[in-house]
Amino acid sequence: MSSNREAYEGGFHFGPHYDNPYHPSSREFDDFERGWTQRLKRSSSDWEADASSVGK
Repeated sequence: MSSNREAYEGGFHFGPHYDNPYHPSSREFDDFERGWTQRLKRSSSDWEADASSVGK
């Protein structure tokens, strides 16, 4: 598996809070961000429900 694919998968499975562990000018940073964004698009309703319960 390429490191770019690993970064994408890492972003996809990271969670609702964005914390990209890669250097901002790297391909891995971009791939992590793509994976994280796709995860948000695919399951935003699940995360919205989780976010609404924070602090309660």
